Amino acid sequence: MKAERHCNYWSSFATAVSGISKIIAMAIVSLMGFVAAVDAQTAFFSVDSSNEPKLEDFIKFSAEFQIEQGKTNGVILVTANLAPGASIYALEHEDPTLPFTKLSVLQNPNFVCGKFVARSRPRIKKDETTAGGTVAVYEEDVLFWAPFEVLELTPSAARHLKIELRVHGQMCTTDGQMCFPISDHKVEVKFGGFYEVDDDATR
Repeated sequence: MKAERHCNYWSSFATAVSGISKIIAMAIVSLMGFVAAVDAQTAFFSVDSSNEPKLEDFIKFSAEFQIEQGKTNGVILVTANLAPGASIYALEHEDPTLPFTKLSVLQNPNFVCGKFVARSRPRIKKDETTAGGTVAVYEEDVLFWAPFEVLELTPSAARHLKIELRVHGQMCTTDGQMCFPISDHKVEVKFGGFYEVDDDATR
């Protein structure tokens, strides 16, 4: 029975791609509006000069999950908001010794989660200190997403899922003067609603 569920997971993932792309596009529009509303994030990130700088002064994570209407598959959306002058490594890198960004969902018997990917491409910069001579980084806000499927719950009950997300990696200023490790950083994943897939787009 479990093998069949896992098979259905990958099958439903292929069917839901078009719907997920619409959700991602909506998230991008929302993200752009958010950035404009806070005047290039200067109000969003306010470093207290009386205290030592900390990770939260340079990057903030937010996350939500959405479920396809009437189905048990969905998508997790994670947004990394970067302050001006901040950067994080990409999800994958040629040099395995670098603290590349990793997003992971803690094991849960109620669902299985696919691999996280980024909506946009990272910037490739020269760095002779690395094995490949370059580094892949994000220097602007970036959206990550991953498909998932609920195993034991009905679609209506799935909205109450408790998803535990962790982020690992490193944040550095683009001038290289300051770095902060991102170690087992917990991000709350909220329910973001239901979405519908256009059947004509999947044919």
